[in-house]
Amino acid sequence: MLKAARAEGFFCIHRLFIVDSIAFHNIDKQVAQSNPDCIEILPGCMPKVLGWVTEKIRQPLIAGGLVCDEEDARNAINAGVVALSTTNTGVWTLAKKLL
Repeated sequence: MLKAARAEGFFCIHRLFIVDSIAFHNIDKQVAQSNPDCIEILPGCMPKVLGWVTEKIRQPLIAGGLVCDEEDARNAINAGVVALSTTNTGVWTLAKKLL
């Protein structure tokens, strides 16, 4: 679906659920096939894994899912993500504080 969306000129975000090491090691293959503009890594509360992904790929990263508090948000940003995606409104209010 991402390939078709890109062909139509849409900005594409590939959401990747990193549930185990197999999912992590398949990132290269999935990203090469979809060629997204940006990648969202879920859950976003795994700073070590987020750091590994930033070293592995060239696209900007979004941390999404289970970003529950300021510590999660700071850790994700320090790991190299460019954005956070969360429904937790408490984290929304941290934007000015974190940037």
